[in-house]
Amino acid sequence: MWVSRFCFINPTKIGPEYTQQSQYIGQTFIERDQPNTLFLSPYNTGDHWMLVVVNPTTEIVYYLDSLGVNIGQRQQLRRMFDNAIKIYCANKGTKVSKVKFSNIKWTMIKCPTQDNGSDCGYYVLRYMKEILLCSQEGVIPHEYFSTYRLEKYSTELIDEVKQEWCRYVLETIITNK
Repeated sequence: MWVSRFCFINPTKIGPEYTQQSQYIGQTFIERDQPNTLFLSPYNTGDHWMLVVVNPTTEIVYYLDSLGVNIGQRQQLRRMFDNAIKIYCANKGTKVSKVKFSNIKWTMIKCPTQDNGSDCGYYVLRYMKEILLCSQEGVIPHEYFSTYRLEKYSTELIDEVKQEWCRYVLETIITNK
């Protein structure tokens, strides 16, 4: 079943104001451990949303940022996920050393970028949708979004994800109270 290949990391537990982010993420990896599972982790710096997707089994971290900011400029984020993978590996009994720790592979995915200061959250939702529909075997190709040939999402594509989100909130959250 394709849904079992994905898990969602709660963004309210990994924001910059929390001190136990790596422990929470690592524990989630441990509890939901399956080969080739991708963990979708929306992250907000306080003023910008981005997406981190992790396959802890292969120690690969995919980074998608609609502003195109290089992961080298996001050291706190990188440290948080590196530490979470280290926690996961230690729990699995994998020998974790400084050499092993440096083998965590970060891949910046070429993805559509926004041209305003307000659509980052919708871009993250769109990235997640496309990953759910198109990724295979726990891998996101570096040129993943090249098949879309989009430098940015059209208003129609962003509006589509806005409508889907509103429908979900209305049908699932509001009507089920």
